[in-house]
Amino acid sequence: MESTIQKIEDVHEQRESYEESVQTEEKALGREVLPIVYQNIYSCYPDISGVDSDSCIASVTPCDITYMDLYLEDQKCIKFIKKRPLLSCVIIDEFRWDYFKTARKNEALKLLLSFPERVISFNFNNSLRDPINLPTLYLDSIIRLNFRVLNKMRLECFCINFCNLKKFITSFRHVETLCIFLCKLSIPEIPDFTKALSYTNIQKFKLCWSGLPNANNWEENPEELTNLIKGLATSPDLKLSLQEVDLRRCGVDIAMATSLLEGNGFGSVKITI
Repeated sequence: MESTIQKIEDVHEQRESYEESVQTEEKALGREVLPIVYQNIYSCYPDISGVDSDSCIASVTPCDITYMDLYLEDQKCIKFIKKRPLLSCVIIDEFRWDYFKTARKNEALKLLLSFPERVISFNFNNSLRDPINLPTLYLDSIIRLNFRVLNKMRLECFCINFCNLKKFITSFRHVETLCIFLCKLSIPEIPDFTKALSYTNIQKFKLCWSGLPNANNWEENPEELTNLIKGLATSPDLKLSLQEVDLRRCGVDIAMATSLLEGNGFGSVKITI
């Protein structure tokens, strides 16, 4: 499983470039941008989305899917995910849901109903450039699916309050990699994870871009980052499992990060800046 996750991370930038070129071409031709589904993301990135969602479904079998990217408000996407047997009974390497600000309430139910049986890596992404509020309804839906996410959970570009942040971290304590990217976090006090992270398996905790000025601005206001690290340090089990903290593009230099982690019992943890 580790090699699969590494492959996914290795091709991430290539895949994003490919997606952008496909979508640009589709728009230039006056076509709607459809769900992107790859049979093999490690080689030639075949785009089998077809002319419409029906042809997409007809072109792929569940055992072929390694990567799937779905847009929550795209009507063709909604049509696509209604074909539940394709999704709910399969294992997918990487599954990405793109959420938009105007998404309707019933889309949360579609998320629950169409989620694959098992996902090695799940990315729930705002798809905008600035964090927006993550409705509790969606967070609760994601948490109800936590047991289906096997190795990596990524939440990107949302505003998360103190209570929901604790709930999210606790619910995905079984994954090896927990990512909170470009999220605006409310951490006015030190959270207590003493019991909440018992038996945790988290080895990598990634906060990339969450310290940028349009998120938490940790360069000027590091207090809430300090509260978060101190809170994580309340968990004896996390101190045993954690191997890496990723603070890339967070406005935090290596000296500050080292002082903060070492001062809270994470001296042996790798710091990525």
